Amino acid sequence: MIRFLLFSTSEHDDYHQRTDTIATLDRQALSRTAACIHRTVLAIDARDRRLSAEATATA
Repeated sequence: MIRFLLFSTSEHDDYHQRTDTIATLDRQALSRTAACIHRTVLAIDARDRRLSAEATATA
């Protein structure tokens, strides 16, 4: 099984169109997403145990 995380700022009008260029990037959204990914990777790396895909009950 391949596990993954998907980070997205959602689709926009130019998504996968010829007009989808670097000039149309939302740089603030990209920066926030990159920071979120960075924090997530650091948090996962700092864990004592590997993450599990198994469902666990929490109270």
